[in-house]
Amino acid sequence: MKHIWFFIKENSKWYLLIAFLLLIVNGAQLVMPLFIGNIIDYISIDNPSTITTFSPIWINAMYFAIAAFSIVIFRVIYINIMRKFAIHFEHTKRKQLFEKYLSLPDSFFFDNEIGDLMARANNDTISVRRFLVMGLLSLYDIFILGVGALVIMLVKAPTLTLWIVLPLAILIFLAQFVSKRMHKLFKAIQETFADITTRVRETLVGMNVIRTFCRETYYMKRFVDVCSSYLRINVNLGKLMGLFHPAIAMVISLTIIVITVIGGYQVMHGLITLGTLVEFTQYIQLLAWPMMAVGFVVNMYQRASISLARIQEILTTPSADASQRILLKPALSMDTISIQNLTYSYPLQNKEHAIQNLSLQLHKGESIGITGPTGSGKTTILSLLLRIWDPPENTIFVDDYDITHLDLKMLRRQFAYVPQVSFLFSNTVWENLRFGKPDASEDEIMEAARIARVLEDVKMLDHGFDTIIGERGVTLSGGQKQRLALARALVTQRPFLILDDSLSAVDPETEEIIINNLKAHLKKTNQTCIIISHRITTLHWLDKIAVIEKGKLTEFDTPSRLIESEKGYFYRLYHYQYLEGLEGLQNGN
Repeated sequence: MKHIWFFIKENSKWYLLIAFLLLIVNGAQLVMPLFIGNIIDYISIDNPSTITTFSPIWINAMYFAIAAFSIVIFRVIYINIMRKFAIHFEHTKRKQLFEKYLSLPDSFFFDNEIGDLMARANNDTISVRRFLVMGLLSLYDIFILGVGALVIMLVKAPTLTLWIVLPLAILIFLAQFVSKRMHKLFKAIQETFADITTRVRETLVGMNVIRTFCRETYYMKRFVDVCSSYLRINVNLGKLMGLFHPAIAMVISLTIIVITVIGGYQVMHGLITLGTLVEFTQYIQLLAWPMMAVGFVVNMYQRASISLARIQEILTTPSADASQRILLKPALSMDTISIQNLTYSYPLQNKEHAIQNLSLQLHKGESIGITGPTGSGKTTILSLLLRIWDPPENTIFVDDYDITHLDLKMLRRQFAYVPQVSFLFSNTVWENLRFGKPDASEDEIMEAARIARVLEDVKMLDHGFDTIIGERGVTLSGGQKQRLALARALVTQRPFLILDDSLSAVDPETEEIIINNLKAHLKKTNQTCIIISHRITTLHWLDKIAVIEKGKLTEFDTPSRLIESEKGYFYRLYHYQYLEGLEGLQNGN
């Protein structure tokens, strides 16, 4: 919990003011029983008919009213201040988490469930915020009210006060007993809540697939199972708290009985006054909240400590470039990209190489195609080039700079990337297209949409470029999403364009138009381009083709030479698709 205390230290002036206001409030609560005791003692001594306006009885009553009014006023002030800073702390932690999520390597998101990460930014930050308000208030009350009441009672009647020590010892024992069990239960609750969030997100995202395969019953059972687990843990916690709070109430009630009996005896023998006995009963009732607050604080502290630990676990995770020993920010011309003897294995597949001893060189203005069987490592090459996964040192170079030494953001700003799965944001078409270049002009966006052959499609939407396309582009067809993603990449006008099987959902006629537009665009801009595809129609016009099989570069030449060789993967791919095309034409005739 050192992070909470550090936050309090940062805002020490305000928290000192809060402490001062709390001191006034608690002080007022501590002196109110004294005023009541004085009134009772004066009444028992004086003849009620002799009470005057300026008698001590009325003076004590006036002091009592002032104390009560002060409690209300100052309590409103300090609670509002505490809530303000608690919400600020929650906001800060959420912002830090989101900023951290943006800086973490992609491998982190493969190892952690999205639902759990969402729960940390939502449920966990709320738990910490609650402790910062009610938890700290209760903790302060335990020390000020609890200790203050005991000190006053010791001064007024030391012998009678000693009878309260045993119940307090019982409460401390109960708090320690319950605390250990609550810690385990709260950790289980947070983890199960994260699991629920993950299940809900997975179900909503895959709703079409679930319905298509008629798996509603199965997913309902999965959700019910995890909710039942969450319910069972919370019920166990409820049982524990259900025993703890009544136990505290019972201890308080027994204490009042003991003090009333023993105090009554002392009053009858003149050891204490009746007013003092009334004061003691008032102080015991005043002690009821700090004694009850022990369980409350234990509850909130355990929940907050678990939540804060989960938050800090994310915040202390190394960022994508944390292990980078050398950080360079040179002015890159992107004249050459060189891959030299690259061998790579994914972290969870150390025994199997995704890429094996691969060497490849690209020059500015070239258009290179990469093809090969599924799972051969094509996308892995791009992931390493973009440092989505970090390649080994001295294997990939840009302008003779090792990319593992380059600033990550600077490196990625050189590439316009269209991934296999086109992801669009729940926003207008305008905002999606200018995502990579927020200051893009209307002419630039229109030109990119024209090249990607999506301009007419957008104009046909209800509100044109101002149409909100829905989360992940669910209102668009697969081909439209791919073409919008291509247009988004073209808008950025970056030196290097990468298309990872980005026209697979586009019909052949539209594909041909897009390819012709791309050829003209690349010639005009002198961009370097890499295209991954299995389609000959997408690859045939490129300068060179690299064939990747089982992580190895098996062919690298111009498309025409690879076809003329009448051997190898690319020739087989061409021969198969060419014959398939002829059969289609014959069947059509």
